[in-house]
Amino acid sequence: MVADAGSEGGTLINGVQTSESVLRVGDLICVGPAVMRLEAFDSKDGKPSAEQTPERETGTQRRRRKRSTAAATGGEEGDPERWFGALDRIADILATDPNTGIANSLEVLVSALGARGVALVEWERSNDVRVIRHSAGDFRPPADLDEYLASTVSPASKSVASRVPHGNVAIAIATVTSDPRRHHSLVVLGEFAGREACSRFLELFLKSVLRSIPDPPAAERVRMRRPVRDVVFPKGYVVGRSEAMMSVYHQLRHLLGGDLPVLVTGETGVGKEFIARILHSSSRRSDGPFVAVNCAALPAELLEAELFGIEAGVATGVSKREGKMQLADRGVVFLDEIGDMSPALQAKLLRVLEEKEIHPVGARRPVPLDVRVIAATNTDLVELIGEGRFRSDLYYRIAGYTLNVPPLRQRRGDIAALIEYFIQRVSIEIDKRTAGISVRALGALTEAAWPGNVRELEHEVRRLVYLCPPGEAITVAMVSPRVVAPTNVVSGGLLDPDSDLTLSHHVDELERRLIALALARTHGKRATAARLLGISRYGLALKMQRLGIDE
Repeated sequence: MVADAGSEGGTLINGVQTSESVLRVGDLICVGPAVMRLEAFDSKDGKPSAEQTPERETGTQRRRRKRSTAAATGGEEGDPERWFGALDRIADILATDPNTGIANSLEVLVSALGARGVALVEWERSNDVRVIRHSAGDFRPPADLDEYLASTVSPASKSVASRVPHGNVAIAIATVTSDPRRHHSLVVLGEFAGREACSRFLELFLKSVLRSIPDPPAAERVRMRRPVRDVVFPKGYVVGRSEAMMSVYHQLRHLLGGDLPVLVTGETGVGKEFIARILHSSSRRSDGPFVAVNCAALPAELLEAELFGIEAGVATGVSKREGKMQLADRGVVFLDEIGDMSPALQAKLLRVLEEKEIHPVGARRPVPLDVRVIAATNTDLVELIGEGRFRSDLYYRIAGYTLNVPPLRQRRGDIAALIEYFIQRVSIEIDKRTAGISVRALGALTEAAWPGNVRELEHEVRRLVYLCPPGEAITVAMVSPRVVAPTNVVSGGLLDPDSDLTLSHHVDELERRLIALALARTHGKRATAARLLGISRYGLALKMQRLGIDE
């Protein structure tokens, strides 16, 4: 058993962060910079063998072992220390990048081995081999790969089996049998140093990858249109690596199977629709449509027809039109700003969700419906229920799980990546090459309050790219004054050109603003605010007293 007692960096078991876990032989444990592997040995031996504890070898012993292996194989053994060192990096990738983690890990594997290509495949004895992920570049497995896999793995085998066949194509294979009919294999192509000695490394890599992917129950897997294995991000989405966003992705992984209604909450501009699209593209409904409806954009009379459709002949000149709910059949409907929906329409939506059928305006018969509902709001629906503006029964119907998207100020570690992406995208749009962004400008954007969150940041970066001269870098002088000197923290406006230019007067004013900003960001905690300002707590108290800043 391993338990994390609240460490800052966390504990990873086979690339998955955990608070408590039962260990099995072969498990890879990552704690900070340390990478450990659980091994088994006969208690009669009194100690592990030298093969199980290579770290006990002296440098001379290790060099002799490498020379002897190279002589036996006709080439260099490779670098096992480099291989297992790569597992630390692979574990970090699998834990922090839900979308491209497997693909990036395969690239690390190719680099560590010096192989030509590698692929993760799934296969059954009755079907052809299916490639789940493969490395970039030239990956062309032998035509008889499926026959070879079927002949090397025993139907009753439950353990990891490694094979290094010889033939026209140099290939190394490690296989995991999750059940007698379903198998996963790691296929590595190409001649590389130590190919015959890489079995253990490939086994650990394969087990780490597979354990980082949620494996749905067999009954669920049969009815899925495709296996749910990882969080899939839509095009144009910048994957946040901050702790706050990693928590969101972790919650998303638990929501991929089934049709549990999800309520996405968060401030305006945080990207709630992106989260809904991630959930759609990662779920079994990814082959179906994703239809978004802004409940605040239309009056109640028009919104009903927009949602449920309308029959021909309801009024003069009206033709039949399918509603958004019908268009989302077998997919996902995203109800944005659902808190602005009228009470009358809330009652009709509740009936649709309970009966799983809709009544288009003017229709005589209901239409069956198969959709997953994801709703979003930037208001407190519980507060609206107390005010009588939102139905409690509808709330419990749409809030099967509530997922809160943190504001940008709570995930400042993601701002730099967002800025880089927006600069590149806008530069391509307007065909203007820039030399990036200066450190001071990046610092100003990172420390800004961003009440409009990602949407506001995108508009500011777009403005900066337009202002920046071609071939030059974005400087802090180009940044909007409201970003560089936020005036909403303390009273006072921007510097008037005709105002007093005495330096001491403006230094005091700047200190007041920075101290007020630090105290606001830390919710009045002086010790934390002092650390942000780079001064001691006593020094902060003296400055507050001198400048007349109270609690």
